[in-house]
Amino acid sequence: MARGLITAKLHGVKSLQAVSRAQQTTVTNALSKALERIARDIGALARALVQVRTGRLKRSIRAREVEPKRWQVVAGNRKAFYGHFVERGTFRSRAYPFLRPAFDAYRDKIAERVKKAVMSGLKAAARKRAKGARDG
Repeated sequence: MARGLITAKLHGVKSLQAVSRAQQTTVTNALSKALERIARDIGALARALVQVRTGRLKRSIRAREVEPKRWQVVAGNRKAFYGHFVERGTFRSRAYPFLRPAFDAYRDKIAERVKKAVMSGLKAAARKRAKGARDG
């Protein structure tokens, strides 16, 4: 993991293999959308919290999918390479954290949103299965 990045890992996805392939796809899609929404919300809060001087750092904050079902909120690019200095401070300048407080604000909501997404995915899969049983 790159230094200064905050990531959240979701464990237990493999337990979904017990359900049918169609149900698994429906639940995985719902989960993926929920994780994307969470990452984008954290990014939006980080943009609201960051100290603004030129606006480059604020514009560089984004959520990105690094692999399926794994999202990161990153701050910085070639022009705004100093995000970690702002977040953690230096020996000359105090820290103005924005990523950690944004993540901490959503920490309790992440598990709740993931649970909600999995449950809604399972319900949608059950509806599809029931509809298929009625029609077929």
